[in-house]
Amino acid sequence: MNWLINLYKTNPTFHGAVAAVEGGLLTGLTTWAAMGLPLNKQSLIALGGAIGGGIITALRNYFKNRLNQPATVVQ
Repeated sequence: MNWLINLYKTNPTFHGAVAAVEGGLLTGLTTWAAMGLPLNKQSLIALGGAIGGGIITALRNYFKNRLNQPATVVQ
């Protein structure tokens, strides 16, 4: 477990990927909460799709825009 914590603290690419996954997860949960938190099958499938889509989009954007590039300020 310590190697994972060390990787998170020392590797900016891994740190950014974890942050992207976290953002996708929060996007999916927020979408699900907006639907009223139903626990039926269709709702849980939509939750999985929202989380999966959020994670895929966040990771794609992260690796497309940030890999080996310095941070930029968006104005």
